[in-house]
Amino acid sequence: SDLGISLKGFLRSPMPIGFLSFLETKEYLTVGNNAKHPTAPVWLIYHESHYTCMFMKKDTRAATNELFATEGLTSFDLFYYDQQGGQDEEIKLTITLDRMPLPAQRKDALIPYLNVMIQIGRA
Repeated sequence: SDLGISLKGFLRSPMPIGFLSFLETKEYLTVGNNAKHPTAPVWLIYHESHYTCMFMKKDTRAATNELFATEGLTSFDLFYYDQQGGQDEEIKLTITLDRMPLPAQRKDALIPYLNVMIQIGRA
């Protein structure tokens, strides 16, 4: 880094739960693959001022990846909970992966941060 500071990340491999950070989109830090691909389908998400949780109730990652590799199109469910959002229960997000490219986005387009976190987590 410019300051001569190097921070070591998570040492355990594989990690039991994952970690994603919105700060990675701003290139303030890099979250490694050990944190993005945990053994359990649970991710702690850091978003500038607080933490939230995203998880799968049923771990379908292997089947989803296989179907996407062969068919090019698949869907799966993620659940999201943010106590700061005044939620009483989790919110279900159905994610669709498609090989077809998305239309170009305007530079000033507002993209929900969970969309960005899911894209980062799939990297």
